Formats: sequence, structure tokens, C-alpha cells
Amino acid sequence: AGIERLAMLVGETKSEPLQCVVVVEDDAIVNLGIGLVAELRRTFISGDGFKSFSVELISTGSRRKRYEKALKLDPDVVLILDTMVPAGVIANLRLKQTRELGYFVYRAWTILSERFRIHEGHSMKKLELGASIALLPNSQTS
Repeated sequence: AGIERLAMLVGETKSEPLQCVVVVEDDAIVNLGIGLVAELRRTFISGDGFKSFSVELISTGSRRKRYEKALKLDPDVVLILDTMVPAGVIANLRLKQTRELGYFVYRAWTILSERFRIHEGHSMKKLELGASIALLPNSQTS
């Protein structure tokens, strides 16, 4: 009975909405996912002042279940990293957007273009539309 009383005193806590989940579909690129999550969480300056994104990483379980776990968290955006790529490409990135979050996509694109060389012909617009974006080694990171 003590737990129930304590729960009544504390009340219901509201968690902050999750803006992004990064799903890593291959264990070989978990470090890439960790780095992307860290970059997205860092505070940055926007037109509205200082901001940071709430971001989670999912890198365990089967490929299908990882994506299902991400959807259960109800984020604004799901970024999926996979290695089903041709030689010379580090990873593919796909965006599954559940709600409008344009500035987040812009911030993610900026981070990716600083850390990687983006395959020629791939653009932020293609990423917004859910197309796969090929991440190539940057001469500074290899």
C-alpha cells in the first residue's frame, strides 16, 4: 500500500517528447550511430537561441525489431543507418519522418556533411523525402 500512496503523492510525470531515434541496423556501424547521436544531442545556437535535440539510439535486437522499437518511442524523426551498400560507401542513411521537424533535418544534414562526403547527387531534399543517402569516407576522417 505504501507504493500506491507514494505514486499518488508524486503524480504523473510527463516526459519530454522525443525528437529523434537513430536506428543502427548493423553492429559493424554502432560507433557511427553513437557519434551521430552525440552530435545531435550537443547544444547548438539557432535563431531561437540555444537548442539541443532529445535523441535515442537503438542498436540491439533483430533489424526489424529495432525499427519497431523506434516507432514505439513515438519520435518526431527516425534516422536509419545500414550497411547494405556498394564498396567504398560507409553507410546508407534513411529518414522516416513522423512529424514535421524541418530544422532538425537541416541540423542532421549539416552534421553529416561535416563528418562525411555525401554521394554526388544526394541532397537534403532527397533525405527529407525518405531516400537513402550514401555516406562516403571524408578525406579528413579516413
